[in-house]
Amino acid sequence: MTTRATPGAASLDAATCLSKLARSRAAFVACTRRAMPTVLPVRLRVREGMLLLGPVDAELADQLDGQVVAVGAGRPPGLLRSGWQVVVRGSLSLAEEGPGMLVLDPQELEGCAVSAAGGAG
Repeated sequence: MTTRATPGAASLDAATCLSKLARSRAAFVACTRRAMPTVLPVRLRVREGMLLLGPVDAELADQLDGQVVAVGAGRPPGLLRSGWQVVVRGSLSLAEEGPGMLVLDPQELEGCAVSAAGGAG
């Protein structure tokens, strides 16, 4: 897993990142659409270490097929709870699960946790 220094945050290992993503229902995918960068909300599921995104409309699925993208999900810290952020980078491909479903093969995975008080945790 790629890590980076984030003040007040603790790095998460790959297994913890996937566990957090598995409990998340939605994410954002950063991609290129019509030659412009964009960020889109998507539904998210984790299965056997792969991320399933969608369903999305067929036109969007075809545009995203083969793209290298970043998918991010998280929970911001609150006054009484810690938060986390996970970003996964990899290639999207059409999934066999049904129309409009995409699968992301994670090539880079990073995450961090931030405590409610602003320290690592």
